[in-house]
Amino acid sequence: YCVHATDRSDAPAGASRKPRDPDMRILVACEFSGVVRDAFRARGGKFIFFQGWADSVITPMMDVDFYHRVVARYGQAKTDDFFRFFLLPGMGHCSGGPGFSHIGGATGAPVKDDPDHDMVKALDQWVTKKQAPSLFIGAHINDAKDVTATRPICRYPLEAVYTGRGDTKRAENFTCRAPPKM
Repeated sequence: YCVHATDRSDAPAGASRKPRDPDMRILVACEFSGVVRDAFRARGGKFIFFQGWADSVITPMMDVDFYHRVVARYGQAKTDDFFRFFLLPGMGHCSGGPGFSHIGGATGAPVKDDPDHDMVKALDQWVTKKQAPSLFIGAHINDAKDVTATRPICRYPLEAVYTGRGDTKRAENFTCRAPPKM
């Protein structure tokens, strides 16, 4: 099941059928089978896929497996041209949790209005300026709506690693690196 910004005629009952932005190709919800991915990719579609590591509804490992199947189909370079996957530490199902889940869209308001902090703006930048996201700055926000910590949300399979200097509650003191081989 796919809904694109330019065609909302198949939106679920009760959902808005009005296009969000007729100039952008936004994949809102999708079964994303191989045939659908091929057509989406051929049209120049861009897909930001995110998952919370603390999701108790859908195991994150299903999405990790899905990502690896996409890479197996297209190869890493072609996958990188249209598909980016981000795992958010401590985020529950689509948002919330004790981690760094605020990156815009369904996850909650970003702490800054720019492509590094807001995945919707990052998608727009990728489509319009050909600048693909490699990380987001996620935020933990407490019940009083205060930002208590930030962390880079690295493009999978990279992970945020503390540099050994500075406050561990600040994103700039982390870097994205490949995990150690097991």
